[in-house]
Amino acid sequence: MHQGRQRLRVLDWAALGLTLLPFLVGAIVLVVVVRGSYLPIGDQALTEMHVRDIGHHSVLTGLYSRDDWSHPGPMLFYVLAPFYWLTGGASIAMGLGTLVINGASIVGMALVARRRGGAMLMLWTLLGCSLLVRTLGADFVRDPWNNYVTVLPFGLLIFLVWAMVSGELWALPVGVVVASFLGQTHVGFVALALPLLAFGAIWLAVSAFRSEDTAARWRLVRTAALSFSIGLVLWLPVIVDTVIHRDSNVSRIIRWFRDARAGVHTIGQGWRVVAGQFAAVPEWMTSHRSPLALSGESSFLYQAPFPVLLLLVAGAGVGYWQMKRTDGLRLLATITLTFALGVLAVARTIDLVFDYRLRWTWVLGMVGFVAVVWCAALGFERWRPAVARRVLPAIALVGLAVCTIVNVTTAATAGVPQHADSKVLATLLPRVLETLDSDPDSKHGQVIVDDGFQASSWYSRGLVLQLERRGYDARMPSPRGLVVGGNRQEDDGPVGAYLVVASDNEIETRDADPSLRLIARWSSVGFDQQLAYKQAAAALDRDYAAGSISSADRALALRRIDLGNRDPAVSWAVAIYQAEPAPE
Repeated sequence: MHQGRQRLRVLDWAALGLTLLPFLVGAIVLVVVVRGSYLPIGDQALTEMHVRDIGHHSVLTGLYSRDDWSHPGPMLFYVLAPFYWLTGGASIAMGLGTLVINGASIVGMALVARRRGGAMLMLWTLLGCSLLVRTLGADFVRDPWNNYVTVLPFGLLIFLVWAMVSGELWALPVGVVVASFLGQTHVGFVALALPLLAFGAIWLAVSAFRSEDTAARWRLVRTAALSFSIGLVLWLPVIVDTVIHRDSNVSRIIRWFRDARAGVHTIGQGWRVVAGQFAAVPEWMTSHRSPLALSGESSFLYQAPFPVLLLLVAGAGVGYWQMKRTDGLRLLATITLTFALGVLAVARTIDLVFDYRLRWTWVLGMVGFVAVVWCAALGFERWRPAVARRVLPAIALVGLAVCTIVNVTTAATAGVPQHADSKVLATLLPRVLETLDSDPDSKHGQVIVDDGFQASSWYSRGLVLQLERRGYDARMPSPRGLVVGGNRQEDDGPVGAYLVVASDNEIETRDADPSLRLIARWSSVGFDQQLAYKQAAAALDRDYAAGSISSADRALALRRIDLGNRDPAVSWAVAIYQAEPAPE
């Protein structure tokens, strides 16, 4: 018996090792291959700038979102900061920290599954996670973008709430940490993670106070007090921002969602988006379906396949009931609530339901798959116990090994994050530095980086970061400077240089401005392609002027104009100018 248990423990470690091996390979690639060649742009550059501010400036809110508000809290930045310090401020630290967050989330799901359902459930959970990671891709699991870094931790929260519903007190404080991370990092999880955590906490409380065990009640009280203290500390930056600022970030978020000027969606649309991951051939297990061409929204918003897996989930509920497996029923109760919250969250989304925000629905589909497979495995084990104990672990391990081979291969060949756009910035930066280095005033004053029409913000934010890393006092004009942090907003101090970043069709306008001097340019298309772009853009302008398309549709369509064999960077052309004197 002892040897059997020992083999089981070895099997557990082997399965965990297989699942985490791609994450280790991904980290090695960042350290050995990528090193200093990664130049982040866009939101990834913003994330690094906020991480740089930890310990030097107050960081009280999350990543900038839209309008005049940011995501609720800065917890992601504080989690990534130690990795940044340990690597001496290298940009790859963002990817290393993200790999650890995602790897830890998978370990957490596996350990909860092991506690609640034994080695069999742990194996199938790890297989489900590996299938999900295969579809998400190596770039995804190392990307610190708040839309991506929250996906696997959301899966961990579902498992933690299941543990709470099953009476595990330890899951409450851990759940507070994970739910706080989710809710602060992306505002969408305020409607998902926090109600889910409350459900688990309330279930724990009701179960404890219905019990005649006085000691159990006191254990709950102590655990609740610890959890509240942890939550208070984690949300302290948000509380401070709310107290010290009359128009705080939280108040702006509430106002934006309350007004909902761009409109919300229907319950039916929310149902289709979430249920789409329960199809017979689910997206999360196979390949990502392309979003709608013009809007960038999920294709499931208007038409989704029949959710066959939901019927299997219902069948699993019957199976758990007949087998008297309360753990299984509680898992399904957690999945059902998460599904309902997900439908409401999508329905309450203001304006476009962008596809890139919806990877969390993949996690819910994966957990539903695990619940169904576990029920089937338990039924098979009751019918043919000897065969089940040999065959089922072997099937899971073979599947896990195949996924690991694929995931290790993609991790090993992932290369530089944001490769195409990082290359653009690497091409432009030397000429910019040469210009600034030749002007002594630039070292003694603010270097203002203006993206004018804001369509070039992906590169302007990356340029601010790179100039700051090289000792320049890089800033952006007010009020857009608040996006990169108040300490990087132009003030009344002396200005050493004023740079203007332009991209795509903005460049022609900037070239015609006599107050601007071109200092660096990059392009991946030729003259004929640029002419074709102008003609297609003019047609979109006419449609917009006629009212047949919205401004958002026009902007998205501009990005999707076919320019032939162009570089996969965000823009097909980028130019940087120096202005003297600074433009108004």
